[in-house]
Amino acid sequence: MNRAMTIVAMAALAALAVSPAAIAQCGGCPMAATCAPPAAGPAGEAGATADFRTLFNGKDLSGWVSSSGGEPGAGWVVEDGAMARKNRAGDIWTKERFGDFVLSVEFKTAGNSGVFVRTDNPKDCVQTGIEIQVFNSMKPGQKHCVGALYDLQGPSKECFKPGEWNTYVITCNDNKVTVELNGQVVNEADLDKWTEGNKNLDGSKNKFKTALKDFKREGHIGLQDHGAAVSYRNIKVKALNPTKRAAEAKCPVCGAKGKEGDYCAKCNAIITACGEYKCNRCGKTVRSGTYCEKHNLFRFSVNNDEKCPKCGQNRGEWCEATGRYVLLPNVAYCPKCKKPFDASRNDGKCPKCGTKVEAK
Repeated sequence: MNRAMTIVAMAALAALAVSPAAIAQCGGCPMAATCAPPAAGPAGEAGATADFRTLFNGKDLSGWVSSSGGEPGAGWVVEDGAMARKNRAGDIWTKERFGDFVLSVEFKTAGNSGVFVRTDNPKDCVQTGIEIQVFNSMKPGQKHCVGALYDLQGPSKECFKPGEWNTYVITCNDNKVTVELNGQVVNEADLDKWTEGNKNLDGSKNKFKTALKDFKREGHIGLQDHGAAVSYRNIKVKALNPTKRAAEAKCPVCGAKGKEGDYCAKCNAIITACGEYKCNRCGKTVRSGTYCEKHNLFRFSVNNDEKCPKCGQNRGEWCEATGRYVLLPNVAYCPKCKKPFDASRNDGKCPKCGTKVEAK
């Protein structure tokens, strides 16, 4: 029987049910069964060879999508091992989402572009993500030049090489964002200090309606098309804190506090920090994470286009091969009670009847 559901791809829900050995071989990567082998990291990075993996293979745009989730714009081409913006193309995004990580990327630009990190909604990237500015000039303190956190905080020094390849190493670790350019730290920010929307630490205004402290701390990585000729290459990422738990959230039914992605046995719901969504079968608007008894699925709303690396089933469906919901690995299904439950607790036993469901 197909127990379908659709889910929001959240950091806490993004770990696919692959073997611990496979995950360990890929530096904690949740896509360990399908991603490319780890690639050499930036020079001087301790353990970089083992921990970094390639996001762009230098041959095609596999793993990258447009803002709407479709094929990247035709203006993005692969040229001499680099991803180049040649004509009008629109921004380009990773299919995957990332939380805490180190991103290394080389760029050469004739004008305006940018590297977006932790972007929740690529269609609204300015309001749901942070941009590290790519530009053809650099001036300490300027909020719209190379090394700046766009419209937030300018770089502390100048080390940009016009007309040449430059290297960003961007580290996002919980509330801390650090930007290195050509081996020098040029920007450091504590997101928790941005406590008001449309206001920077120095009192100047910014474009962000939401305070940065309230931004999601995971999301897509993107490269901006702002009309200028720009190229990117050697794009690599290293996951940080792969076992770190998700942010605090509340059960959508009873309001009990927990961690985002946990299962509330009392209310038969997934604890979530997200808002209201519609049941993908009956269309009823409810708090995301609530379990729909009628349709035996969780009420989440995202594109159902990602596959389980073991069985190939769509995101949100029950995976017979692994004994888990695709992209929701801790939630198993009790065949006796016909209910989902948090298999990471109570030795994998259903809290109602004690039936144990083994992960495969």
